[in-house]
Amino acid sequence: MLLNGPIRDSLRHSMVVILILLMLLSGTTSVWTSLTHRSSTSTGAQAPAASSLSTLSLTEWIVPTGSSGPWGITVDSSGKIWFTENATSKLASFDPSNNNFTEWTIPGGGNPRYVFTNGTGVYFTEYTSNKIGFLNPGNNIFYEWQLPAGSNPVGLYVEQNNTVWFTESGRDAISRLLPSTNQLTEWVLPGATTS
Repeated sequence: MLLNGPIRDSLRHSMVVILILLMLLSGTTSVWTSLTHRSSTSTGAQAPAASSLSTLSLTEWIVPTGSSGPWGITVDSSGKIWFTENATSKLASFDPSNNNFTEWTIPGGGNPRYVFTNGTGVYFTEYTSNKIGFLNPGNNIFYEWQLPAGSNPVGLYVEQNNTVWFTESGRDAISRLLPSTNQLTEWVLPGATTS
């Protein structure tokens, strides 16, 4: 089922409400979310864990590049927010301590989806160019690993040793990349519709 218009927007709103409820129940004081179709990144307010829903607010920051389509989002160990700009093929960071955005154009384009930080840098998936990307924010150098055609990588997780785990939505596979040796291992899911 394709979710468009009011149905999709209603579900997104419901997801934000659920995140805020989880924030209250877990004692977390902020929740970050990207609003893909609004070119902004938003945060649940810095509310004390004991607050009620009536005391919560939502603060929204406009991403510098219009119609950028923020998609994946994560927070690094220093509290900086990292997110992908799917529609403009950029990677961005937001520093909530000074309200500064920094954007990088991804060399291979690729409509990035998800993003992950692990202390060594920023990993992300490049959906349409079938790549896993990495940015070293210390020197602003990008690295990219080419995947098989039609991989369409989406979600990813990176271990402390930099082993990258990700999903290939176009090939119905779960994959592992070892960047230090450029070794790619793919496990095709049972009942996969593609090979």
